[in-house]
Amino acid sequence: MSHTYSRPRRGQAPRGRPRTSPPEPRAPGADIKAGLGSLVHFLDVPEAKAITDPGDVAIKNVRPVVSYNWKDAGSPTIIVPGSPLIWSDRRFPYTVQPDSGIAYIDQNAAHCLPSINPLEPLFLALNTMEPEFDMAAVDLVTDRNNLRKLLRWVTDDNDRDFRIDAQLLGEETVILTRWEEHNTEDSTGFRGFGHSFEREATKVPPGCRGTTGHHRIIQYTLGDLRVLCRSVVDAYDPALAGDAAPDGVDDLLEGLSGITLASSAPTPKTPESTSEINIVRAGKLVPQASIMELKSRSTRAVIDWKGVWPQVFFSATPTTVLGRHERGKFVSVERKSLEEMDSAYAEEAEAGFGKLIQALREIRAVVLSRGKGPGVAFVFMKDGRGSIEVYEKESEHPGVSPELLARYEELDD
Repeated sequence: MSHTYSRPRRGQAPRGRPRTSPPEPRAPGADIKAGLGSLVHFLDVPEAKAITDPGDVAIKNVRPVVSYNWKDAGSPTIIVPGSPLIWSDRRFPYTVQPDSGIAYIDQNAAHCLPSINPLEPLFLALNTMEPEFDMAAVDLVTDRNNLRKLLRWVTDDNDRDFRIDAQLLGEETVILTRWEEHNTEDSTGFRGFGHSFEREATKVPPGCRGTTGHHRIIQYTLGDLRVLCRSVVDAYDPALAGDAAPDGVDDLLEGLSGITLASSAPTPKTPESTSEINIVRAGKLVPQASIMELKSRSTRAVIDWKGVWPQVFFSATPTTVLGRHERGKFVSVERKSLEEMDSAYAEEAEAGFGKLIQALREIRAVVLSRGKGPGVAFVFMKDGRGSIEVYEKESEHPGVSPELLARYEELDD
């Protein structure tokens, strides 16, 4: 979930059930085959590979690397390292208004396209926080969303078209770029209370007022693949992050940070960085153990924890908090740990994860075989024969800034 980090006045309880209306027809989105050339290959769903140890359905060697927030500004601006919202453990009950306005589907693309590659902020954050990062020790750079789509494909649980763009960095690192038909949505119908719950159950972190979501990049191994994975983070638990401030100090710091940030100038561009994205330094990289995913459901609804699990699995999110409400009046929360979900679903998921790892190996092999250049796009059409079609890309536009990537090319030599 993503919204602007701000503190609007808390509204009164909505009267009765929020009025729903038929959704308006969605405007045509981007053409899934735009900018693509010849069809060069097909990928079929791999055969199930035996996983002898259920513990192999795990991500290992998790290390948080960098993070950033998008700032709501006139030109593309990120705050590095930024911070997730702070879970406030607010006393129940409290009432929130239904979600409204524009919601992000892919916030990076929404801020970057059409002139900037959506992976550029990831590399900017790396260059800012980890300038000596060893990209040669990474097999795949990807958004969590790509892994979720591919898992649904190999387990025959996908009912939507999707596309993933890919290119080679250095000699053996493959970059996977998320693609969406729409990067935002603005519905006039009732959408629930999830974004409003997230806003009302949290505090704005110091230095991050006016930002629109936190992105975190972690490094881990999945099977035999070394992955650098980006995902959105909803919040963090200050009690698990070692935060300690007397009552009232957080609010004072938040106010002061808003003043400081408003007068802060973006970091000047250097000759090595010609990105169109500005950088502001603020925030902190919070511990992995403190990261939280926030969900909301009515007190009568049954949540599909099995469906939630891949989302938090691929980002190694240790805690999911489910807010329970009665027509927008939140009355309780339920916490579910990643360890609990792993224990419940990992064994059943062995075959699917074996297929996913094999599919990622095949995707990587295709990109490596094509060498340097614009790269390829992996396209799945739900009305097709079940395979992923691989197309040449006609150009790299919008490619990641060559100046940003140059240092990783050099480090590979």
